[in-house]
Amino acid sequence: MKNVIIENEINGKVVRCVFIFKNYSRKNFKDDFDEFILLQTKEKKVGDFIEYPLYNVSEFTEIPYEYFIEYGPKLFSKVIFDMIRKGHDFIFSDELNIQISFRRVKDLEFYFETVDDAINAENACFIGAGIWFLINIVAPFFYFKKINASIIIRFFLHELTHYIDLVQDYFSWDKKYEGKIRNIVGRKSAYGINYLYNSLFNLREEGLAEFATRSQSPEIDVNGGAAKTYNSNLEKLAFIRYKKDASKFYFNNISHGNQTSTGEYSIGRNMCLFIALSIAKEINSSFSIRTGKEKISGAKCYDLLDKDLSKGITFYVSDIPKEIINIAITKIKPTIHYYFLKEYEKACDVLEISEKNRAMTQRGFYKLVKKAKKASTKQTKKLIEKEGFVFVQSDLQLF
Repeated sequence: MKNVIIENEINGKVVRCVFIFKNYSRKNFKDDFDEFILLQTKEKKVGDFIEYPLYNVSEFTEIPYEYFIEYGPKLFSKVIFDMIRKGHDFIFSDELNIQISFRRVKDLEFYFETVDDAINAENACFIGAGIWFLINIVAPFFYFKKINASIIIRFFLHELTHYIDLVQDYFSWDKKYEGKIRNIVGRKSAYGINYLYNSLFNLREEGLAEFATRSQSPEIDVNGGAAKTYNSNLEKLAFIRYKKDASKFYFNNISHGNQTSTGEYSIGRNMCLFIALSIAKEINSSFSIRTGKEKISGAKCYDLLDKDLSKGITFYVSDIPKEIINIAITKIKPTIHYYFLKEYEKACDVLEISEKNRAMTQRGFYKLVKKAKKASTKQTKKLIEKEGFVFVQSDLQLF
């Protein structure tokens, strides 16, 4: 199957959407279509805002592969071009190629992956699940001749935010730091520490991407008890020795296997949200909080934040001015992980969020690492002395 390339000129720049089907065969599509039909038997929700709808169709006529190849790229490109034209700044050169290589990804209907090594100013490269295009674009257009563009925008904004971070080299320091961590803590004595730092990095990386995405929604939910669960899982993770065990625990309970309010994506997103709210407070701007059916607006919302977090309830934040969102995103973009924590803690000070209600703090994280490093050192000493050698304490420090 040939690649599909759709081109447009936006503000004097050339933008292309490139769709690659060499790894997405007719059989792959048929398998995805069968899975799509099964999904229509019950409501399915991924994360806390992406909900795949149940279509009111008495009989699902099979969608031809050729129809998918024609209308998937055409409709997706139209939405993305309109999104960029309306002010989302993703173009850093005279041309931008948004490339998507399709895959059959079983049981991961929301799967998209940024291909870091292939990305530069001219190329935003992604691997995408064909079933996501089927569910959100091709199927609704085939059966109803309409699509919900907001779903496409909200989902793909997340991936394009990663593209911006990579092109502007915001991750270079974190990448170097990851190597240092591996060298210091070792691989056998406490592999969970590596994932502990990975989660710290993702609070900024995935959190900002989620915040940029959710800011397009009418409301952003905050679960008052989620941070306690997240931090509890971090503590368990830090003491897991082996890579296989640590990787499984991290994926299922903390990272993208947990798209609930207790995962790092949502925790990081709401840390960005609180930075935005602190900016709003400092310039006397307002927003709204909804708990159940009761909605409150204005300055009194600031008094509710810490109280609602203490209650452990879920509340919904809305009506944040767009300029506040943009200021917050611009402020967060250049920050690396520990500066992001500093910005979040400053925001909590402004908002008068008590220590016990903060999602993450520098002191809390480093205290956890210190405890885990002590356990790691003890285990390393045991392994070395078991073989008849002498353990020599390292003076190297992580921070």
